[in-house]
Amino acid sequence: MPNEGVAPSARQELLSYEEIRRIVGCFVRLGVSHVRLTGGEPLVRKDLARLISMLANLPEIQDLSMTTNGLLLKQYAPHLAASGLKRLNVSLDSLDPKRFETITRGGKLKEVIAGIDRANEVGLNPIKLNVVVMQGCNEDELLEFVKFADSRKLIVRFIECMPMADVGFSNRDRFVSTEKVKRTIEAVYPLEPATVPGSGPAVYYRAGSTDAILGFISPLTPQFCEVCNRVRLTALGRLRLCLDHEDHLDLRELLRAGISDEKLESEIISAILRKPERNRFLDHPQYISLGVMSAIGG
Repeated sequence: MPNEGVAPSARQELLSYEEIRRIVGCFVRLGVSHVRLTGGEPLVRKDLARLISMLANLPEIQDLSMTTNGLLLKQYAPHLAASGLKRLNVSLDSLDPKRFETITRGGKLKEVIAGIDRANEVGLNPIKLNVVVMQGCNEDELLEFVKFADSRKLIVRFIECMPMADVGFSNRDRFVSTEKVKRTIEAVYPLEPATVPGSGPAVYYRAGSTDAILGFISPLTPQFCEVCNRVRLTALGRLRLCLDHEDHLDLRELLRAGISDEKLESEIISAILRKPERNRFLDHPQYISLGVMSAIGG
């Protein structure tokens, strides 16, 4: 989140759960089978389990997952599993309590770890940890993350730091390449190719003879865009086609104007055909996207 926070949206500006369910229904009829709830932090949305249940009842959805910061996970994990959620991604950029508190501006690491353990207990797995590797911040913790994943049979995904709008950490000064991360880990753990549930741009390996699976996500390389199969529906109803492009389709406006499902699906197809070929992160050494992840969706 930006240091100054973000202005709250009025309740009526947000998509209702019924509107989200209708949009997702259109997507699954068009062939989408993987849906993830993200944010911001989805667990701050009131009665989220009701939305999960509504989506889980769509038979076409093969994989219903959620990305969370984990701070409320211990409390809600049983409800999420009972509602039909299949698995979790947890954003976790440090295993050092003080460093974690600094990065999250007050978060308690022990609460997140307790939430991860509770989620494992109720079957929300495999759990994937999302770690944005940042120079001068957490690049010295790579091997600790491997050990942590091994101890709990987790998947750790190391993500290159993207030059998004500056929120204190995600900028070019913090960038560490995937190749450098892999070299550091391979000096201790040989990496063998692995396959994990879900779909997306990560490339996965098993760390030696451990139970840790490591994924590498490289948004500053051409390969990331070549395999990207994602679009994002924001809480305000905008269909974002790319993290780094402002072009979007306002689905909320169409819904509230009374559009039929058939026409809505046609509008979605037209938008998908505009999905950019690639992001602009490599276009200029000083380029920084105007997007903020807390508003676009992780």
